[in-house]
Amino acid sequence: MKKIFLTVLVFFASTSLVFGATNLWQFYDEQGLSLPSFNERKEVFENAISDEIYRGTAEQNEAYLQYLQNDFTENPTVGQPVGQQDLSFGAMAVNSAFPTYTFLNATTSTATSTASSKGDGIVGTAKVTGADKITFVFSRGDTTGTGNSGSSSFNVAVSADGTNWVGYNKLITNVVNSNSQTLTRVSAVSLTGTSTVFTSMDLEHDLINYIRCGTVETTDGEASCKAYAQF
Repeated sequence: MKKIFLTVLVFFASTSLVFGATNLWQFYDEQGLSLPSFNERKEVFENAISDEIYRGTAEQNEAYLQYLQNDFTENPTVGQPVGQQDLSFGAMAVNSAFPTYTFLNATTSTATSTASSKGDGIVGTAKVTGADKITFVFSRGDTTGTGNSGSSSFNVAVSADGTNWVGYNKLITNVVNSNSQTLTRVSAVSLTGTSTVFTSMDLEHDLINYIRCGTVETTDGEASCKAYAQF
């Protein structure tokens, strides 16, 4: 199985016309591919690149990228990486295996992050195909002193093509359960006052291509929405 997976990597890397990528996500995305899962990268890294335990650090991902760009090509000098770095695409910071997405930033009115119809790193939506984990951080407050007596109701929508959206009803909330209960899944999370909550997507059962975040504001206050992913 390991040999088959390595052979697939060799094929895509050796046939790629893109050697200027500066992180793993960009390397695969520019070839129309999804970033391999953390466990798949771990297997390749520990068997073919280094004796270290793969944890997805910036240094390890840089070594992984250099391995793909150099060792699998006929000309090892092509596409030397310029160093591991965060790439800013709108409000999405891409750092190989652990990108952060900012959908709403202290908005004071009801809004949906719809600045882009396709996502792919543009403010408003994000392409998360192949993500192992996605956690949303919803927060509410009042940094301008204009009032904070209302509420913010956060929601998430998903899409297969980046155009047609469906409300996501399986946000896993950070609540206390008894031993007999299963995880609590909701379609919206409401906050009042100054507060922050974490919710996660049920990726054990779902494969998601695109995500976006929305909020319904009542009276006053500011709402923010971010998401963190692991690939």
